[in-house]
Amino acid sequence: MGESVLYRNRQRTRLTVAVPLYYGWMVVVGAILWVSGNDFSESVRILTVLLFPVVVVTLFFFGYRSLLVSVTSTYVELSYFFGWPRKRIDRADIVSVDVFRIPWWYGLGIRATPKGWMWSIWGRDTVLLTRANGKGFLIGTDDPDGLGVVLSGP
Repeated sequence: MGESVLYRNRQRTRLTVAVPLYYGWMVVVGAILWVSGNDFSESVRILTVLLFPVVVVTLFFFGYRSLLVSVTSTYVELSYFFGWPRKRIDRADIVSVDVFRIPWWYGLGIRATPKGWMWSIWGRDTVLLTRANGKGFLIGTDDPDGLGVVLSGP
């Protein structure tokens, strides 16, 4: 039987960001079809060329629309919508936990920052984990105080 989960939070992207990103592709495809006129074979060729990037962007959009943070007594686990990518950090390896508001230029997503690696999908609120090796790890969350309290506990 699995370990009991002490904390679980799924943060989702804001709809105001997601809708223009997703539907922007439809506008681009529509504009290209309009420019190509009534030439059906040209429209099919353009659609075929655009199909791959549209599918990739759609999968990317849905795959990174939410970040699940789970905490047990032995580990912290982060995973995106499809369960991949996934990151597990042993709690025994964490020496300090701080609620941290990142500067806007740190950006979003999985990336290296001056404070260490960061996993985030929205906003500037994070929890900074300092590991035994001195490296930091930032977890983006819409509940920084709740996550910070759980991770600071035993």
